[in-house]
Amino acid sequence: MEPTPIQKGSATLKALGRGEMMTLALAYCESHMLACQLVGAVPPDHVSMEVLGDRVSQLTDDQLVALLMPISALGHSD
Repeated sequence: MEPTPIQKGSATLKALGRGEMMTLALAYCESHMLACQLVGAVPPDHVSMEVLGDRVSQLTDDQLVALLMPISALGHSD
């Protein structure tokens, strides 16, 4: 049986390594905050990049994969 897009996405993220996943997670969070500003939605409490970096660094690898899965799985969809 062929792996699903979710399985492929998870494997791809894990192959990148923790450092790259952390970099992607920070970029994903920044993108979300910008999207909130663009649509005029009340964004979540904004934090400094330093605090955000500290929070992302405390995530486990599995949590990083979960955070990034929506964008990773898109690259593996049929």
